[in-house]
Amino acid sequence: MRTLAGTPERRVLVLSEILEWAESADADVRHAGINTFLALSDITSDGFLPLSPAQDSAASPNDTLTTHLFVRGWRTALLEPTTTVGAHESLAAWLDSPQLADEQVLRLAAAALRGHVGKQGASALLVGTPHSSELGLVRRRTLLDQLISEQAAGPARPDTAAESSSESALPPA
Repeated sequence: MRTLAGTPERRVLVLSEILEWAESADADVRHAGINTFLALSDITSDGFLPLSPAQDSAASPNDTLTTHLFVRGWRTALLEPTTTVGAHESLAAWLDSPQLADEQVLRLAAAALRGHVGKQGASALLVGTPHSSELGLVRRRTLLDQLISEQAAGPARPDTAAESSSESALPPA
């Protein structure tokens, strides 16, 4: 799976299929899908950096779709009680990783955590641990400020939500 997902031209297809499994009504298929997603999203593993490190503002449609698929995968994992901890650990590793640009990881983490901030484990993720990197701690403060600002602003009007953030157009997990 890692080899297939690591091939840019196959990445979207592989992630889409895994997320179909992760959203299955069959518990065994759902758990296999979520666990496979979490394994593929492990940024600490050798040889697999799921997102392009390039940060030009003109991201390719494939990069944009891949980002949406990762958000969908984490949101699905956050909803499953048996994988919530793994999803938080995966997101924590992304926040601590110098392999990803701030804008890239913060946008992705905010979209994944939106609606999950008050749930178990989210506060620990946002505060960090003694093992969190300095970079990760700075990103966590920025992420927390962003999520609090969004919540204080209240729900966006449906006609302006898609304009203000590409993540707001994400399908619910």
